[in-house]
Amino acid sequence: PTAEMAKLKPALTFDKRIQLEAAAFTPHTQANDRVTVRLIWAATENITRSYKVFVHLYTMDGHLVAQHDSLPVNELRPTWSWHPGEQIVDNHGLWLPADVSEPLRLAVGLYDPETNTRLTLPDGGLDHADIGVVEVAPKSRPQVPGS
Repeated sequence: PTAEMAKLKPALTFDKRIQLEAAAFTPHTQANDRVTVRLIWAATENITRSYKVFVHLYTMDGHLVAQHDSLPVNELRPTWSWHPGEQIVDNHGLWLPADVSEPLRLAVGLYDPETNTRLTLPDGGLDHADIGVVEVAPKSRPQVPGS
């Protein structure tokens, strides 16, 4: 990501044991391009299950535009392998469709891939965290000489 890492103070805690401590993402892009997201996770205790991370981009009215779901660190660090207090750097990339040209809401969270049950945050039981907004410009067209 080109933006500075945004520290989340306090950290967002999913299911009372997995903290999202910081996040960075591409704040500006264009249609038919990618958005990169870096998440810093930490466990507050041992985790016995393997949860997937989801990173979704939505229009402001809630339409899903792009998503990336995977085990943390590109499938290399399942949550059961995390040690309490260890920081896990988890990168994700999302490709935008060519017809998107509006701001998109970035949401992240975790879920159990066996049951599709999302982990929740303590405040109001939300099952995701809204991290920020990605500004999307229309895809620029190449200039044709003589036009």
